[in-house]
Amino acid sequence: MALDHDGQVYVWGRNELARLGCGTQRDQGQPVHLIQLDRKTKQERTQAILAGRTSSMVLDREARLWLAGTWRTSDDGGPGQTFIIYKPLEELEEYEVHEVAAGADTIQCLATPTLDGKPIAGARLMVLAWGDGAQHAELGLIHRSPSPDVLMALQSLAPLAVAAGRHTNFWLVAPDQAYSELPRFPETIESSSTCLVCQRGGDEDDATLLECGRCENPYHLSCLDPPLSAVPEGDWLCVACRAEDVDESEVAPEPSATPSARKRRRL
Repeated sequence: MALDHDGQVYVWGRNELARLGCGTQRDQGQPVHLIQLDRKTKQERTQAILAGRTSSMVLDREARLWLAGTWRTSDDGGPGQTFIIYKPLEELEEYEVHEVAAGADTIQCLATPTLDGKPIAGARLMVLAWGDGAQHAELGLIHRSPSPDVLMALQSLAPLAVAAGRHTNFWLVAPDQAYSELPRFPETIESSSTCLVCQRGGDEDDATLLECGRCENPYHLSCLDPPLSAVPEGDWLCVACRAEDVDESEVAPEPSATPSARKRRRL
């Protein structure tokens, strides 16, 4: 697939299951211009394309997703009822689609719910995924779904982007409070055994080392800027980890419900 600056789409290659969406199931050795998608105004044309294993997808500038080929194991969109031209996915009519990713047997998208064609005020981005051919838990769902289904495991999080491998899906989320409370894998990570400021610790120092709640690197209370006289309450982050966070509002955060800041004592 190819997309030019005017929003016009071209496809070519092997065309099993009509995955090119050019109106035929014959292979195309040269780029074919999809005139079907040019019937829209320039402001409504394609903004993104995605070539899957057995289907192709077009995201137009009105945030609607169109599919061609086969993405289900049966029924409409299955091998016996493949789409030889692009059609909008009706199950996503109540969403604005912002990003799409396709694996071997799955499709997922980042979307915002709408009401009467307009985004719902205050609604967060959500991830929808589907693919009844998925057999490796790549959907993050207990069941396989032939139609778009909200990934409830991500509902409390703030998704930013989606991606897909052959049998694996990936989600990028904002590092907020809900994310910090998730179980971590691995449970422990490699970190320094000495203060990152003075490089002392262990046998040569028995002072309290304060451990960052994210990277787990230690710091002497007296080496911090400004220095601390006691271990702070709640989850404490070092300067480097705080700098990686996205900008937050000026509103003071709610008191943390996480365990007290960790401290180390070198013997």
